Amino acid sequence: MLGRISLVLLMVGSVACSSDDGEPTGPVETSIAGVYNLISVDGTPMPYLIFEDATGKSECTGGSLTLTNGTGVNRGTFVTRVQLRFEDATGTVHNNERIIDGAWERDGSSLTLDDDGDNQPEATATLSGNRLTLNGVDGGPTEVWEK
Repeated sequence: MLGRISLVLLMVGSVACSSDDGEPTGPVETSIAGVYNLISVDGTPMPYLIFEDATGKSECTGGSLTLTNGTGVNRGTFVTRVQLRFEDATGTVHNNERIIDGAWERDGSSLTLDDDGDNQPEATATLSGNRLTLNGVDGGPTEVWEK
C-alpha cells in the first residue's frame, strides 16, 4: 500500500504546472481539514470489542476525528471523540466519551498527531483519498477514519 501511495504522489508531482509570474512551481497541498468518522479498529468494523470477561464487556461504538487547519494546510489542531460502552455483569450499561485534542502536522501523505505538546507524536497516520489510517505509537491499534 505504501508503494501505491508513493506512486500516486509521484504522479501528482509530475503534473504540476509552471507559472508565468516567476512563482515557484510544484504540487499544491490541498486541505485535509474536516470530520473523519471511525470505521474500524484493527480491521474490525464498529462496534469494536475491547474486552469481555465475567465482570462485563467494553466496546468502542464509534468516534470522530476533526482536523482544523492552522497557519496553512499542512498543520493545525485536532479533536478526537471516541464513544465507549461498558456493560457490567448485571446488564447495566455505562456510556462514556473520551476526548483528546492536540496538534497535527502533515508531510505529503503522512501525518503526526501530538496531544501533549512535547513534539513527540502519540500517533502517526497515512492519508489515502478521504481515509486516514492511524497507528498508535508503542503498538497501539490501527484505526481507519473516513471523511
